[in-house]
Amino acid sequence: MKRFFYICLILLLGISLMVGCNKTDTETSDPEANGTSAKNSQENAKDKVSDQTIKDLIAKGERVKEYTYDLVYSEGNAKVLTSKCYYRDMVLRSEPQGSPYVYIMDIDAVTEFSPTTKEGRVISFDQYINKDIETPKSFLDRYLAYPDFTYESTETYDNVECYVITVNSSTGLFKAWLHSTIGLFIKVDGGDSAFEFKNLKTGTGLVSDSLMQVPPDVAIERGLDF
Repeated sequence: MKRFFYICLILLLGISLMVGCNKTDTETSDPEANGTSAKNSQENAKDKVSDQTIKDLIAKGERVKEYTYDLVYSEGNAKVLTSKCYYRDMVLRSEPQGSPYVYIMDIDAVTEFSPTTKEGRVISFDQYINKDIETPKSFLDRYLAYPDFTYESTETYDNVECYVITVNSSTGLFKAWLHSTIGLFIKVDGGDSAFEFKNLKTGTGLVSDSLMQVPPDVAIERGLDF
């Protein structure tokens, strides 16, 4: 009788251990639990870039005085304009692909000239319709006027780590890719159109004096307003 009692006791203990192990396995392999954990990890990663970090970075970008880039302007899926651009001290030089003209823009006007025919003219910004007037700094200025943004993610774009933010500006919402070390926007997407500032380079001495001036052998026609 005692032998039978001990046998039953051993069997009961074994069953209890098996049930306990199965319960633990079920809990740790629960897909909902794992999904919640992954979601929490993603949210924590998103919080790694603070609003102040982005504000400080944009302030750094505003102090950049000299840079070059390749502009790609698109409407929908169509590329409308590509141009090699040089910026220094509020003067912009644009060399649009496929155009016979070079444009030099300062705060007052736009000078359009042909290196081939050695002729050109000065026009007002009201007469100028090309989208290369937009630069990484022009979008920074819009942000600084209405500093309302939401951090979205950290991504690699054009081989550069960027902070992706949504900016609520005076002209509406736009999505921007902010260079994580330079502090300039290298892509801005407004939905219907997008500006890409590829191969962005900065540094003192990067843009020569000659690039920002009309060659002396080019005859420039000036309107009555200039």
